[in-house]
This record gives sequence, C-alpha cells and structure tokens, in this order.
Amino acid sequence: DSNDILDSNGNNTDNTEIIIVPDNAPSMQLLCGTITVWAFGVWFADVMGDSLVAEKAKYEQTQHRGTIQVLCYVVRGIGVAITAPISTYFVSYSSNGPQIIVTMTAIL
Repeated sequence: DSNDILDSNGNNTDNTEIIIVPDNAPSMQLLCGTITVWAFGVWFADVMGDSLVAEKAKYEQTQHRGTIQVLCYVVRGIGVAITAPISTYFVSYSSNGPQIIVTMTAIL
C-alpha cells in the first residue's frame, strides 16, 4: 500500500520513488498488443529473409555451397554484437530512455 511509505504530511519516508501514471497514459493492453504485433513482424521478416537466402543458396556452385548462408549469419551475429551494447547504453544512460532506440530503428 502506498500509504505505508508516506508520513502524516504526505512526505516519502523510505526514499523510494513514487511514480504517478498520468490519466491519459496508454493502457497496458495496448502496450502488450503493440509489442506482440512488433514481435510477429520481426519473426515474419526473419523467416522471409532466411527463405530468400536459402533460395539463393540453391544456385551456388557445389564447392561454394553454404557460403551465402554462413556470410548472412556472420553479418547478423556481428550486427547483434555491436548493437546490443550500444542500445543498452542508450536505454540505461540516456535521459530519453528507449525513445532514442525506437527512433534509430525507425530511421533504419
């Protein structure tokens, strides 16, 4: 109960941060729905990208078979290895929080 941490004057007694959600804030259902739609979009794009790479790999010469797929997975892995710490830094230490990551993703 939030009343347990307030004294008789309404002051915070245990130095915890009290967050007051604005009345016009989006609902949790909207947030969850948006994240679900985004996740399905990412999953769909990943599956389509993999199928295009697999289709292109059919036309590789026998001695080079699998080269395109390996290259794609290496580039994807390097991209994740670079962007994960950068996005973590921006979310943790930026005054805008995740907004900068969403903006950068939208631009790309």
